[in-house]
Amino acid sequence: MKTFKSLLVLSVAVCLYSSPSFGTENIILSSYAVPPQSVATMKAISSHYAIEGRTAEGVIVYVPAKEAKQLLALAPNAKLIYADIHDAFKGLHRSHGWVTGYHDFDHVQSHLQATVTAHPDLAFTQNYGKSQEGRPLVALRLTGKTPVKTQLPEVMITGATHGNELISTEVVLGLMDELANKYGTDARLTRMLDTHVIYFIPVVNPDGFVREERLSNGVDPNRDYPYPVQPNRSPNACIKAIMDFVDSHHIVASEDFHSYGELMMYPWAYSYNGVGGADQTQFRDLADKMVSGNHYEAGQISQVLYTAPGSSADYYYWKHQSMSFGVEIGTSFVPPASQIKANVQANMESTWQMIEHSNSMAN
Repeated sequence: MKTFKSLLVLSVAVCLYSSPSFGTENIILSSYAVPPQSVATMKAISSHYAIEGRTAEGVIVYVPAKEAKQLLALAPNAKLIYADIHDAFKGLHRSHGWVTGYHDFDHVQSHLQATVTAHPDLAFTQNYGKSQEGRPLVALRLTGKTPVKTQLPEVMITGATHGNELISTEVVLGLMDELANKYGTDARLTRMLDTHVIYFIPVVNPDGFVREERLSNGVDPNRDYPYPVQPNRSPNACIKAIMDFVDSHHIVASEDFHSYGELMMYPWAYSYNGVGGADQTQFRDLADKMVSGNHYEAGQISQVLYTAPGSSADYYYWKHQSMSFGVEIGTSFVPPASQIKANVQANMESTWQMIEHSNSMAN
């Protein structure tokens, strides 16, 4: 398996598998670099912590500060990177409390409404629920003026499942703008919208997003979905709402954008086993096509990383047999605003490939 680029420090969140919620108190997450360990030790670590990435030197994990002793008992040579990962955001240039050049939550909502105003024949918004703290959960539906048939395959593109991964929201908005603004002038994009319904959800986790925190009300939202081994989980409000949204539609493919790591990943996350059969081949082949332009690393989530029970990709595939991908964008949570456009462009071709091949599994 190809390792990540040596200079890349990957984001890795950690939550106890036996305790999917950290509680509602303010959670301080620390980051540790964990050098290579024995197989037994790594199994012990991965049985307690959700590991999302690796470097040539080992893995980087996020752990609640109050759980540091447990991690160090497993890996005494782990090295503290940040005592509080959210402190890493404090030095970013800000305007009125928000990162300059990025959309805050209110501006995300106004951007969606502006898209509907500019393209009333293509776009409309749908409020699909409220977060635990009462913030609106909003999807923008985009489809063409001249659909080729009545029932079109539906695709979903999401960001900010982890609230501190701000670049994911900008990429979702950028892809949405590209499709809406070039409809009727770009033949390929016009065909995509005439043959698909595409839902954009720039902020899955608004409660975490407004605080620039990974968690949602003390819960890691991308470890909160039901999955085959735990089918009856009761997720956080924002995850329950998007599950209900997907359950009420016919989503044949999805991309859930995260940051960072330059990865294109597919199920299973909860198990080292692959999904098997023709689906396994289709996932692998499509992922390889999707990364041919941006050179992200493609692979099964549990193989590229470690097991990650409760992820969106597993849920969408398990429940709906959709072509579901988790994408780790770029090399930082919040790159300078000058790099937003490049990150959008790096994910355009992969997204267009996903849309164009979206109903291959359904067929």
